[in-house]
Amino acid sequence: PRIQSIASKLWTLYVIFTIICFIMLCLGGIDPFDALNYAFSIIATGGLTPTTAGTFLYSQNTYICVVFILFMVIAGGNFAVYYNVVQKGVSALLSDFETRMYWLVVFIGIAIVSISLALQSIYSSPLEIVRNAAFNLVSLQTGSGFAISDYDLWPAAAQMMLFICTFFGGCSGSTTGGVKIIRLIILIKSSIIYLRKSIHPDMVQVVRINGKPM
Repeated sequence: PRIQSIASKLWTLYVIFTIICFIMLCLGGIDPFDALNYAFSIIATGGLTPTTAGTFLYSQNTYICVVFILFMVIAGGNFAVYYNVVQKGVSALLSDFETRMYWLVVFIGIAIVSISLALQSIYSSPLEIVRNAAFNLVSLQTGSGFAISDYDLWPAAAQMMLFICTFFGGCSGSTTGGVKIIRLIILIKSSIIYLRKSIHPDMVQVVRINGKPM
């Protein structure tokens, strides 16, 4: 019964996110049928589009790009944490270590790609640089599969960052692929404890996530 209750609450959140995404896309001028298909695909990080041109159609529409980026980032988060936000407030989101690391990885990735594009003068304006960097990096990290520019033409540093981010993925309890941030956190913390135990064999220490032992 508890599993059924939790599943229904997470599905409710999933549907709510999809509806909000659909409405925001419609407000941006996308046809309702296309907006519904995009909303389904964005929240599922599926990458499917109702047209052969895909998201390249909206490469110059900053509002549409921001909506895509926002909901791709949301889809990469932990839906169980989002449910805790409903119960306990925004503090539940900010206090979750995996979520904070997820945001940090996304921010660092966007910064590196943006700097690389700026140095090579690929785009004419800072807005264009950040928009293309953020959209493509978030899309690749979450496994969404959307794109608004041909990153095969980007500098090697930007391409390498896009390649690296695909290994991170999103959070556990998300719709994304990848290794998931939590597994990398556990791997790093476990490695540190292993090294400490090699120096102090009698030391007793466990991996803790959000202050709780695993």
